[in-house]
Amino acid sequence: MSSESKRIVVSCSFEDRAQPYLEALRLIGVPDEDIFLVTPPIFDIEAFGPLLERLRGTGLPILAGLAVIDGLRHAEFLASEVVGVKIPETIFERLRQAKDEAGEALALTMEIADWLRSRVDGLQVTAWHGSPGTASRLLAALAARGTQEVKHA
Repeated sequence: MSSESKRIVVSCSFEDRAQPYLEALRLIGVPDEDIFLVTPPIFDIEAFGPLLERLRGTGLPILAGLAVIDGLRHAEFLASEVVGVKIPETIFERLRQAKDEAGEALALTMEIADWLRSRVDGLQVTAWHGSPGTASRLLAALAARGTQEVKHA
């Protein structure tokens, strides 16, 4: 591969403090087409809406984090043990009342995915302390719903 064909693509994990990093990347000459933003996994779409508007203001592509939820116990673990994770009470309630907890967890994750897909440039799917099998089921469900492109990493 020649040096002319090498390309660096920079991902900035978005936090409220990401702006100085973006400015530094631009200052050293990294073009905007080589930069994209990656959010932490989104569970609370109502809270994410206003933040999404700020992210769009950067003009950069946005990849939203989507964490697969295995079930109630997994959601409780994420909310209590993973820094920065905020899961709305409505998710816990739906999982508590579900007859098929795994099915409801997948349905909840798909609802979040559908909301995000219509508003961001892509999704970063993670099993985040959960089951890889659940992540595989989510990717299959996304593909079945007509996701334009689902890549397995």
